[in-house]
Amino acid sequence: MKRRGVGIRRLFHKISTDEWLEQCGMSAQGEQMKEQKPNPQRRLTENVIATVILLVLGAAHFSVSIMTAVHAAQPFTIETTDVDNAQVGVPYAFTFRANGSIALGGVDGGENWSLGGSAATLASYGLTLDAATGVLSGTPTRAVKGLLFGITADTPGGGQSDGAVYSITIVGLLDFDSGPLMGVDTSVEPGATDVEAAQFRMVAHGEDIEIKTLKFHGLGSGSDTFDISLVKLYRDSNANGRIDGGDPLLASGNYVVSEGFNPTITFSNIGYKITWDSNTPDTNGIADFLIGYDFKATVEPARTFRVAFESIDDIDWDGLTSGLGYKDGLGGGDQFSLNQSVVTNFIAETVGFKPPYRGPVLTVAGTVPLQPTLFVTNNGFLSDSQNALTESETTALEMIFYSDSGHTIILDEINIFDSGTGTAFTHIKKAQLYVDIDKNGVLTAVDGSSFASATFSGDKVTFSNLNISVQTPTGLATDPAAVHLLLTYTFENDVPIINPPLTFQAYIPSGTEISAHEQVTTNPASIVMPILYGNVLAIVDSPAVAGGTGDGPFPDSAVWYDNDTNGYVSQGDTILVLFDTNLASNSSATVDDLVFPVVGDNVGNGASISFPGGNRMIITLGASPILTIPGTFQNANKTAGSPSGINLKNSVPTIVSVNGKTAVAAQNNLDIDSATITSSSTASASQASSSGDTTTGDKVCLARRATANSEVLENLRLFRDLLLDSWFGRIATRFYYFLSNL
Repeated sequence: MKRRGVGIRRLFHKISTDEWLEQCGMSAQGEQMKEQKPNPQRRLTENVIATVILLVLGAAHFSVSIMTAVHAAQPFTIETTDVDNAQVGVPYAFTFRANGSIALGGVDGGENWSLGGSAATLASYGLTLDAATGVLSGTPTRAVKGLLFGITADTPGGGQSDGAVYSITIVGLLDFDSGPLMGVDTSVEPGATDVEAAQFRMVAHGEDIEIKTLKFHGLGSGSDTFDISLVKLYRDSNANGRIDGGDPLLASGNYVVSEGFNPTITFSNIGYKITWDSNTPDTNGIADFLIGYDFKATVEPARTFRVAFESIDDIDWDGLTSGLGYKDGLGGGDQFSLNQSVVTNFIAETVGFKPPYRGPVLTVAGTVPLQPTLFVTNNGFLSDSQNALTESETTALEMIFYSDSGHTIILDEINIFDSGTGTAFTHIKKAQLYVDIDKNGVLTAVDGSSFASATFSGDKVTFSNLNISVQTPTGLATDPAAVHLLLTYTFENDVPIINPPLTFQAYIPSGTEISAHEQVTTNPASIVMPILYGNVLAIVDSPAVAGGTGDGPFPDSAVWYDNDTNGYVSQGDTILVLFDTNLASNSSATVDDLVFPVVGDNVGNGASISFPGGNRMIITLGASPILTIPGTFQNANKTAGSPSGINLKNSVPTIVSVNGKTAVAAQNNLDIDSATITSSSTASASQASSSGDTTTGDKVCLARRATANSEVLENLRLFRDLLLDSWFGRIATRFYYFLSNL
């Protein structure tokens, strides 16, 4: 290492510019000087070395050698700008960095790091600094907000040094666990109140912690929304696992149900503070809580109820010293650090998992109900004919599921058949299930994302492993908890366009095509249903058909505008879509409402859609869009790279005409044209505007300007200036003048 250090000092030994050029065999004007004492062997050696170095520098564009040399020549400084925050009880490690940490060739510079007077302060919080590596580490023991500390570093031998001041916040830790006196499975009477459904414990470490939000899930065959009149959260002050007079009520509420999923209750704005004392850290900060149920007198016998804390995201708390909490990120200066997230310590139970924590099973006393039954209907819907487009998602079948009043039924599998002239396996690209949240029988933006995709076997479409909970206390299809599902088809882009068109109609012939079971006993459920039919979908995506697929507004034309004038589709460009009629001012849409029939086409990540008024919709392209503008879109040619087309996905309820009608897809996919170009002897790009006032014209392709030779030489001059004080400059200068004289 010592010899290497001498070499580096020689490498950066400063000489004047004239001395440097003279050693290179040149004058300050770049002219070659006459050698006073020719030495052929020396000249041959220098030429060989120069050739090798030139090849290496040319291949790497000088970047590695130049940046290393410049970096090493910079003054020694600590480069770390911010440090990661930490958490009590969670191992912490953060590495400070200085520009001397990487010497020429990538060898560690070996700085000496010191906290000085801050060492004792940080040690009192459980953190120490490794003087050799600059790593601050440890397991913090208590919380603090914005603790200031100083750090210094110097090069080996103390030649150079630097110092900096930083701030660190340490957040506390919350333990979550089942209570030590969690109840056991028991029988309850109808109308019973303050029934202990669960006990759980939370422990604060390092600071006082405020519990803000807790969310619990209802399990069992009973209806948590219908059979439980009130759910209560108590502080179990005497930690006896029982609700008694000394236990304060912290919050109360009722379960709510999301279709197909377990009911949940969220206690918000709890505001309970768990106190931690640094003098007795192991025996304080402990708080027990109880969940209590009030049952209705009408609850039916043999129904079961159970409360569960199932997700690590179902809690929210804040540290009152640090000001940070479980929903916060720790933040800091090192993007590669592991010290980025606040955690809650969920204590593992005997079965080896953390959440869920489940209370005892509460069974209502009385006689067991009759055979569990699942009912399926579509409310007497009569099928109709509907046009559909290739590569477009279309609602194919509506299904409503409800159970008998005494059971919770788990829907496992559905087999759906298609009776049209087309073939499901060949012509349907994908079939998906959605929860029909707005219960209107058609897929809309409100319905969110699909939760299941099908497998195909000929004309049979199967959805397996659904695990959808159906619990309707009234035993009626109109029950608010009835589960409404939608089946959608997305057709392949090569479905033949013929006359008469190919058709597709989804149907379920009988209850034998649906399997379900009772939640608690797992006994098979009886399925009661009529034959269910969906609409007859006719593929009419033909150039011979014009207009929209319904009586609402539809897209009539599409034009691309090259806003950055670079001659190709890129981020920030726009596509102006004109509708056949004016649109309401509150219209909105997302990229998911669009269809691009050519395989692989998209408008880029982060694309947006706006409605400036009139009949205009403007799509602003996001990052890395893929569209082919030259040429004209043909419905029969949808392979990747073909001229691009565009359309809406079936109907889009958020796009509305001024007379209140919902936008529909054009029956024929639109070609994406390009804006008219206004050019002159100096113009290099389109002068058109996406305001919609210009007309469309011939499609164009602009060539990007090539980099001039002068730019290359200017870059070389910059490299020369950077190398003036290095040995490598001799060789680089020869290379520079060699290129300049070409």
